[in-house]
Amino acid sequence: MVLFLLISTPITFFLVNIFFNNKGIRKRVILMPLLIGMLLSIPYFLFYWSFINSFFNNWTPGGVYFFHFLKRNGSASIYITLFIATYFLLSDKKTVSRLREIAAYVAGFIFTLGVYDVLVYESWYGVLELFILPFNRIALFLALSIFLNRFLTSKDWKKYIWIGFAVLLPFFLNFLPYIASYNKGTISLVLSVVLSLVSFFFFILEGRELT
Repeated sequence: MVLFLLISTPITFFLVNIFFNNKGIRKRVILMPLLIGMLLSIPYFLFYWSFINSFFNNWTPGGVYFFHFLKRNGSASIYITLFIATYFLLSDKKTVSRLREIAAYVAGFIFTLGVYDVLVYESWYGVLELFILPFNRIALFLALSIFLNRFLTSKDWKKYIWIGFAVLLPFFLNFLPYIASYNKGTISLVLSVVLSLVSFFFFILEGRELT
């Protein structure tokens, strides 16, 4: 079962990639951004262990939410959002496969979070680690890719709306592991599955608009 925690995001990436126009697309165009996304995790984890991991966490409701935001997907999502937005703005890359490239960076990066969790929780796994986190990350990966793509393609004030959605997304999704901490694992799991399916649907629509 732990394999789902580990490979849920890359499997989802390869699945949604089927819906793109892959005619004339080389495998390296798909795989290289995925590998680069994995490499992007190195400075994040260095920063995490040097600074973020040392935060004191109190077990008040606010402290639990803050704990999950730092230890799960929140801080990682902010990091990859800022990196991708800055990179594409500075490089001014305009390709028909930009959504695919963004998704590959995000998927590769989130995959390393799964690797980290597998190593950290090797002696014990619960419903949060085995199911809620993987589905949560699928929703994060797909929705974040859409928001970043819209940010880069929109003009004027609309850009700020989409980047705002990208920044706020992990704060919203963080409620899923948060409520799971209060014996609401079933509700959290159902919401995670629903959000991942909805994100999958809208990602396919986003991709088809570009083909």
